[in-house]
Amino acid sequence: MIGKIFIYVLWAFSKTLAFDLSFLTLLQWHSWRLNFSHIFHTEQRWCSGCYQDWREAGKPIYNPLLWTIEVVTVCPVHQRYLQLRCLYCGCFQQFLNLDCNSLGYCCVCNAWLGRFVDNTSFSQGSRFDWEKWAAQSVGQIFGAMPTLSSTSFSQVTPPAKYRRKPTLTKFLRWCYKLGINPVEGLEILSIIRV
Repeated sequence: MIGKIFIYVLWAFSKTLAFDLSFLTLLQWHSWRLNFSHIFHTEQRWCSGCYQDWREAGKPIYNPLLWTIEVVTVCPVHQRYLQLRCLYCGCFQQFLNLDCNSLGYCCVCNAWLGRFVDNTSFSQGSRFDWEKWAAQSVGQIFGAMPTLSSTSFSQVTPPAKYRRKPTLTKFLRWCYKLGINPVEGLEILSIIRV
């Protein structure tokens, strides 16, 4: 039901003559042979560096779709872990909190979330390298969405080669271990059909 409503909303937005709005969503992923349960974080995460940069440049503050994806824990721009709690009151930030007046501010204490904390000691090592690579890879997949073959998202897909569909995290780990680009991995590992 929600999917149909969202498709209608996208149709309405298409009347603005911006025909690439579907690439700002995960709608095209629905036909991929991946298990999408638990694909999103349960609490909002953000990069304080991005918030601060946007504020100083006079740009709008927003939460990129990339930050909502569960496997993404690092900002690919600032190469630091995404924040999970307000540095002033320690509270988590909920998605779509209607009580919160403006993005970039804590919904509990109204403190600016762009405050920078130097956590370079945590931003190193093999685990961080994997997390940084995963964030960059999801970004590459998002960037490639308009150029991926339209047949890749066909409603008719052959039976999956896997007994169980891999999660996005598992798929990215395969690509990481095999040393392949995740966009190419979508085809190589038969996640999408070309």
